[in-house]
Amino acid sequence: MFKILKPYTNLVYLFSEKKDGSMKVNDNPINIENRHNFFVKNNIDPNRVVGKSLKHTSNVLILNEPIIPKEDYDGWITNKKELYLSITSADCPTIFFYDPKNIVIGLAHGGWRGIAGDIIKNTLIKLKEDFNSNPQDILVVIGPGMCQDCYEVDKIFSDNFKKYPSAFKEVGDKLHFNLNYVINQKLLSEGIEAKNIEFSNECSYCLKDKYFSYRRDQYGCDNNDVQAMVGVFGIKE
Repeated sequence: MFKILKPYTNLVYLFSEKKDGSMKVNDNPINIENRHNFFVKNNIDPNRVVGKSLKHTSNVLILNEPIIPKEDYDGWITNKKELYLSITSADCPTIFFYDPKNIVIGLAHGGWRGIAGDIIKNTLIKLKEDFNSNPQDILVVIGPGMCQDCYEVDKIFSDNFKKYPSAFKEVGDKLHFNLNYVINQKLLSEGIEAKNIEFSNECSYCLKDKYFSYRRDQYGCDNNDVQAMVGVFGIKE
């Protein structure tokens, strides 16, 4: 799925598709079964997967055990083997971090609120402070999300990203947002090298047969009815 991670056979990195069913984290028995089947199919113990309903925060937690905290987190970090981090996605990209020198991984929800709130910076700070990671060594891959042509926003929205005017494109009387551009700029500003960044560049909105899309299919629906993919990241034993 990602070229820069391919040499690291100690890693498991996955991103589900529509055919796998909805992976939303809630009490819906269909979603629970879908998640269980997806993990088992990929030789992952479902009891070793950490996943939680997302709250669009910029909070990041270091995990040593598959314990789901009561507090809200949209990012996880671990160096423990056979502990699998998971983040759901329905248009927002999932961001995978890997430090091959210290064998530590991170997974973050790349929604615009979290990106504006510096979830990237917060993840990298924890990697540096708790695992002695050097940003120049860290590899970052970004999963499918909504492309700029599909990401229409109102004029007021641009106030959230005043430092990134190049992230916006006017199309007639409409404004379109390039979230991947902002993610890339934030990674570079934190010392991640350009050669160590890889984007999926697949659009969840465009690829209607492959991915769920909140904006395309579910906008305005009850949150419990949202259908989503899941990104999974782990270190094998």
